[in-house]
Amino acid sequence: MTLCFFFITTLFCRANEKNDTIIFTGELSIDPLCRTSISTNLFSFVTSRSWNLEKRQLTIHTLDLKTNKRADIIVMAPTIMKVLQCPAIALNDSFLLMQDDYDLKWFLFKPVQGEFKFVEEVQFPQRMMAFNAKVINSNLFLFTDIYNHHPLDSVHNTSLAIYNARQRKFLTVIHPEVPCIGLSHFPQNWITNNRRRIAMAEPCGNRIHIYDLTLDLIHTIELPQTDDWINLPNNKIPVETSPAIINPKEFIANFEPGLITFSRIQSIHFADDSLLLISVSMPGSKVSSTKNFVYNVNNNIYLDPERILIPKSGYHLDCKDELTFHIDPYLLFTDGYSISLEEDNYLPDPKLTNEENENRKNIFYENNDPEFIIRISKIEIH
Repeated sequence: MTLCFFFITTLFCRANEKNDTIIFTGELSIDPLCRTSISTNLFSFVTSRSWNLEKRQLTIHTLDLKTNKRADIIVMAPTIMKVLQCPAIALNDSFLLMQDDYDLKWFLFKPVQGEFKFVEEVQFPQRMMAFNAKVINSNLFLFTDIYNHHPLDSVHNTSLAIYNARQRKFLTVIHPEVPCIGLSHFPQNWITNNRRRIAMAEPCGNRIHIYDLTLDLIHTIELPQTDDWINLPNNKIPVETSPAIINPKEFIANFEPGLITFSRIQSIHFADDSLLLISVSMPGSKVSSTKNFVYNVNNNIYLDPERILIPKSGYHLDCKDELTFHIDPYLLFTDGYSISLEEDNYLPDPKLTNEENENRKNIFYENNDPEFIIRISKIEIH
């Protein structure tokens, strides 16, 4: 295998017995890098330097997951689209969706003679908005929203919508009711999809709903409630959460210490067309702990989480893979790949000892800020 290191402007690869690809982004904040997109073969992201205000151009960096070939896409934003710095994107081989930074509107683009050209603003159904868009296939996108909105916004708190970019219309829209919507103010990833299924976890409790691409409910998973599992009584947050009554920042400050007192699903991710990775926050005396589940949605069975290995290599001095299974809201998965954001841009010298590299690392961070890298790993199933 080859371990590849990608800078935004330069590229070099070094032969190694690893199976990671490392992208050095130069970013000191994780926020711009959360504007990412992933399809079966293509990973795309923007940085804080992607937007050129004078030319109204956005540079989208892409990486072909099968070939490790990197390319940049230049998109001209129409004047009706308000871009501050890093718009959210959803990109496949046929279409691009980009979100307005101010009004959170979405705009459709398609490739014409090698360039992505503006097509139209996406017109949403009444009482619906979407914070996120995800690629399903070459034509279909999934618009999602699961957020504790202010009543004056006049939108549903939860929305799942299938959008056909080629036909330029929504095919199906649903608004499932979920408990504890106030928990949406904390980091989470409750909605995920692959090419055949969509999964949505309830913010509290132990249930995950599985939908097909017509958004028909086909199955509800109930995670095993072990002896250490503690539900919120009646699956209800015991304090006021409506933004009309309490400012979300005040609610976060008041309720955050209570997150360690009950069990809740924090993140779900489809690793491929069948495996659903589930990360649960479990109660603790001072800090919460994490429990992982792996569910095969095609066979409706649980797998041992220890069978799922996500290599994390390239920065370890013993040149051995550190096999981990840790998932969080900032991870992306597709077709057997894991993509993570990590704040560590020091590269050890394999010719030096551990102690020598540790000394060099300390000196490095005296003169340099930790920068975020993007790590792309091939998932191993044993």
